[in-house]
Amino acid sequence: MEGLRDRVAQITAVGILVMGIPIVASFAVTDFQARLTWMGVSFFVAIAVGVVAIRSGHGLVGRLLILGAMAAQLLARAWLYGGVTSVPYTAWVVVVILGAILLGARVAWIATGVGVAAGLLLYRAEAVGALPAPLREDSAGTALRISSALFVIVGLLTWATVRRIEEGMVKLAGASEERRFLLERYRHRALHDPLTGLPNRDLFLDRVDQALMRGRRSEAADFAVVFFDLDRFKVINDSLGHATGDALLVELADRVKEVLRGADTVARLGGDEFTVLLHGVVDEAACRAAVSRILRVFDTPFRVGEHEISVKASAGIVLGDSGYRDALDILRDADIAMYAAKEQPLETITIFDPAMRREVHGLHALDNELRAALDADAFVPWFQPIVDLETREIVGVEALARWPHGGEVRSPAAFIPRAEETGLVRRLDRQIVAKACAAVAPRGELTLNVNLSAQQFLDPGLVDWLLGVLAETRLPARRLVVEVTESTLLGEFLSTRRAFARLREAGARIAIDDFGTGHSALSYLHRFELSCLKIDTSFVQERGPAGPGPICEAILSVADKLGIDKTAEGIETEAQRARLIELGCRVGQGFLFGRPAPIEDLF
Repeated sequence: MEGLRDRVAQITAVGILVMGIPIVASFAVTDFQARLTWMGVSFFVAIAVGVVAIRSGHGLVGRLLILGAMAAQLLARAWLYGGVTSVPYTAWVVVVILGAILLGARVAWIATGVGVAAGLLLYRAEAVGALPAPLREDSAGTALRISSALFVIVGLLTWATVRRIEEGMVKLAGASEERRFLLERYRHRALHDPLTGLPNRDLFLDRVDQALMRGRRSEAADFAVVFFDLDRFKVINDSLGHATGDALLVELADRVKEVLRGADTVARLGGDEFTVLLHGVVDEAACRAAVSRILRVFDTPFRVGEHEISVKASAGIVLGDSGYRDALDILRDADIAMYAAKEQPLETITIFDPAMRREVHGLHALDNELRAALDADAFVPWFQPIVDLETREIVGVEALARWPHGGEVRSPAAFIPRAEETGLVRRLDRQIVAKACAAVAPRGELTLNVNLSAQQFLDPGLVDWLLGVLAETRLPARRLVVEVTESTLLGEFLSTRRAFARLREAGARIAIDDFGTGHSALSYLHRFELSCLKIDTSFVQERGPAGPGPICEAILSVADKLGIDKTAEGIETEAQRARLIELGCRVGQGFLFGRPAPIEDLF
């Protein structure tokens, strides 16, 4: 209690001292306007000190200081004008402020409006000589003009500050130490990421806005915004669990904080997305050096429980520019630059260029075109023949998506990557599979290979839909081969394993596409009970036109030992075909036998 009383006494003493300075100064001048100015200064200074007292948790002291300031203002005006004729106007000012502070926010709005309106009306009345004589303070109306201006000032003050004091700070002033602690904690949580403790998106954007304002004032921005995330972080979450992924993010946050300077800010926007506000960087070289220092935290593997995880990151940079009007625009461009860095295998840091934004606009246009094409059911399947390498007889076909658009037919490379990024690939896959099944069903014993993206297997209704298509088109399940990439198998989703089991029970086969180009491919063959592997083009063309080399030979040997069917992709020369036959591969596809085309053109 003694400490509290001391704090109250200190604040009161400071308030009286600060308020007294301009009051004493007013006695040193004889000019009427100067005296009034000094009195007004004391009035607002006392209110400011009172606000500080309220924010410090001593509401009674603050209120007393504010009331004292009002009383001093009332008496000073009477003294300055040599009587009490100014008291009605000053009393009106007191009513406005007292109503706002003591009666609440709603009264603050009412008092503000009434105070401003009354001041303007009085000024208008005096100006045209309509004000009754008893209400005039002097023949020149000087005092009345000052009162009118003060009404406006008080109105603005009430609206901008007193309302906030009444609604927020007064509550804080009367709170116990424990309650104040909880309020501060809630405030911290509102502006910080709960996992890492770093500033969150809102706080980061606020600091970038402040940097922008400083740059506009000085006409020279000396900051940069960095946007980075972890490459393939989803794989870590899916394979090792979200708890492990969260622990990795916490350790990453600690590492980044250690390499930043005190004036810089690192924030977590969500997921694995982080941003950094760098101060004092004036050119690209300095910025790249600072970001390189940040990314070096990834050079050492992260130790999370029993796991040692090596992970990399890509970063996009926007150099501070007073031409930006909003922090969100800077963040958007930094995000664009980061994705540009991801598309460059040898570059992990990219500085934003306006051309990148135009590219993004092009991608958005492509997204809209893709959605319109899907709504119009415009995508069609073309088929590449799969042949018996010895007889060259077509034994099956692989369905590949094509997009008739603007008088040309677009290949998958032009739209599949974007469809995967936007999630539209799920609708696209289903359109192609349904049309392909209908086209192949009436063609004897021809098998049909269809490609399903990893996103499809997150849908628990996938198998039911696929079996429904087979029933509707009358294509026997034994003639269907579902091709998946290794990304589908990462993390061993339970839903994926169940889908594979149901398809095998129905009679369909599962093949792994582009075998050998991913990670841990051999373990997938056994773990997921795959029926077939497709040897990637790079291994079939290992020695160029001469044909496969030792890697292809090793893959075929493993498949034989596991009793798994194999199909070679990318066969373009007779030498490659002959070598594959020699190594025991009986089925293949490639431009040597035919390019993708409508089903009618193959037979």
